[in-house]
Amino acid sequence: MKNNNPKYIAHILFVILLLQVSVCLSQVTPWNPVKTFTSGFNDRNPSFGNKVEPVGYAYHWEFLIFERMVNDSVSQICVLKIGLKGVMDSVFYLTSNLNKKRNASISYNNGYNFGGIPITNSLALWEEEVDDNWKVMGRYYHIDSWGDPFIIDSSVNNASANSVHTDSSKFILVYQKNSDIILKKINALNEIITIDTNLTTYQNNDCKNPRISKAYFIYISYERKKNTGDYAIDLITSGGLPVLNYRDTVAYEGNNINYGFSVQWGVEFMIFGSNRSGNYNFYSTEIGTSPFHQNLFISYNASDLYDFNSYNFPFVFNRNGQDYFSYASCFIKKDSDTQKIIFGNYNLITDSTVLGDTGINFNVTLNNGLKINQGDVFLWAVFNKDSAGYSGLYGRSNLIITGNIVRTGNEIPNSITLHQNYPNPFNPITKIKFDVPGNTADVRLIIYDQLGKEVELLFDKKLSGGSYEATWNAGDLPSGVYFYKLISGDLSITKKLMLIK
Repeated sequence: MKNNNPKYIAHILFVILLLQVSVCLSQVTPWNPVKTFTSGFNDRNPSFGNKVEPVGYAYHWEFLIFERMVNDSVSQICVLKIGLKGVMDSVFYLTSNLNKKRNASISYNNGYNFGGIPITNSLALWEEEVDDNWKVMGRYYHIDSWGDPFIIDSSVNNASANSVHTDSSKFILVYQKNSDIILKKINALNEIITIDTNLTTYQNNDCKNPRISKAYFIYISYERKKNTGDYAIDLITSGGLPVLNYRDTVAYEGNNINYGFSVQWGVEFMIFGSNRSGNYNFYSTEIGTSPFHQNLFISYNASDLYDFNSYNFPFVFNRNGQDYFSYASCFIKKDSDTQKIIFGNYNLITDSTVLGDTGINFNVTLNNGLKINQGDVFLWAVFNKDSAGYSGLYGRSNLIITGNIVRTGNEIPNSITLHQNYPNPFNPITKIKFDVPGNTADVRLIIYDQLGKEVELLFDKKLSGGSYEATWNAGDLPSGVYFYKLISGDLSITKKLMLIK
């Protein structure tokens, strides 16, 4: 499907430029240790907003939505603001009544702004049990204020609602109603529904678990029950509602689980799990190809895999002789007696966190990315884990580095160290190595002239412990003696370098 949208074309040009200047320098960094987000409550099913934009469009902070169980018959829906250091404020309760709630999801405004996006519009969704029926509820956020909860659908047997932001206070949402998939477009500010359609009236079999994306087109995927009792996954495409341009079955063989969509440099992928080879493994399908080509991209012979999340998909596979990768990913690996989260960078499995035994329902979610510097983003993977009789929320973070700094070693140094630049003297490019101890810290590297005047700020970033190398191009400066200073917290180290032209 050809896309002549000026916004899309501008984005592709930006991606080409970004690939030329920074992606080749992107670095693997370790996942930081586990950090507690909530404790003393039974919290579960955490979720960040839908990933509908390509890599590079980072936020200042993001909402995390989750369920807080009060008892077996009462639960609440809560949100937290998540920033670079984790939880930014206290838990905000979106609900307060004594009903049972489930399937909380959230979406927020997105845009083509590499400098960081403030969240000004957001829609929280959940299902609430009233008189043995599950109704779809919503609550709208606009510039630091949440409105009142409102009913989106009060009919029977609703489930699995999720949404994407379109413009201003407008959102598109999909959900399961009985055995059909419903799509609505809503102005959340005045609670007016402008589009309300059943997407699966032509289907005779049960449909469930819809997902939606709108990176360039609107894509809706859902599970459809086959005559065998297993589920296939169908796809619907729209260039602009209410017109539905395309329908097809994307995954059929075996039993399939719909995980929605991800974007890699302008290419949209549908992600799903399937047991077609025995255990549940992860597959992808590139949307826009004909016929659909399904790629097995993560598999374990004796384990089932669930809840795949990535920042810039896919994790790793080979297409037309070229390897594709993601910056970071996480998923749940379920063995015969243990569940754990597997963390990855690029095509590497880099770490894991044990969750518990197989009888417990665990979930993991990955945010869209928090802005640190031009081209650098900070990721949080949040999951529920049992501890001291409660199910709290925990997070592990990862820094994605691009630009004029590269990571050269993952071993954590005992102290901050600044090495002599090389070559020295130089003309006009030199490299500066340094070591950072401990967990993530603010680190600056500054160039000064002989008079102590700042010549250039090479970087000002949050870096996790490890060894790094920065590149300085002094092509526009005259020959002479310069100084470079590394600053982290209260510590600073200064060394001299010489430019000779």
